[in-house]
Amino acid sequence: SGAPTETYSADETAFFIAFGIRMSDRISGGAGLRLYRNDLFRSVESPTSIGVSLGLAARVTDRLSLGLAADDLLASYNWNGTAAGGGSVEDRFPIRLRTGTAYALGAEGRGGQITAEMEMQVQGAESIRPRGVDLIGSQTVERDTTISYTLASVQGRIGGEVWLAQPFAVRAAVDRIGVGPTQEMRPALGFALRQRFNELGVRIDYAATLEPYASGIMHMATLRLEL
Repeated sequence: SGAPTETYSADETAFFIAFGIRMSDRISGGAGLRLYRNDLFRSVESPTSIGVSLGLAARVTDRLSLGLAADDLLASYNWNGTAAGGGSVEDRFPIRLRTGTAYALGAEGRGGQITAEMEMQVQGAESIRPRGVDLIGSQTVERDTTISYTLASVQGRIGGEVWLAQPFAVRAAVDRIGVGPTQEMRPALGFALRQRFNELGVRIDYAATLEPYASGIMHMATLRLEL
């Protein structure tokens, strides 16, 4: 009837932790874990999932670096909507394959850097297509075929940072390049603050960007400890 009842909200939260190791003077590798939680509706049990990330980075020259990464391996949401009158379904996350490059400005990147990245998202899917109807006795039975296929999409992003002073830097970037029309691209702004306390290095990164599928602003903050 269109009469308002009450206000509903949906929240999704992600936490991650990553570890890296230097294999040689120019090659490093790492692994990470991401914890996802989705609060969609109070009558639906909130699913949680853990995704695995693997990465490899190489410093080609003193200023040019290359990297490869695979994100969200094994991640999926298992929805149980029985309490809301629905069913159960597994929603697998697309696997994100990324390759990127970074070019340092100034000696050892002290002046800043320019980065570019290409990402491919790969996801398996299934669809059921009817093949016809069989007549068994006096009853009709529908015949169908389950088709499995793979969906893939590619997008790019580019950004840069400039260190105004050694403790403070400003950043700007553009995401979702090549996804669709120009209005589909998402700009971002942020800053970095770093300080060293004896043997411990502390770095705080912050960024604000337009959400890709909504009209709000997404805020991201990262705390890094360099031992």
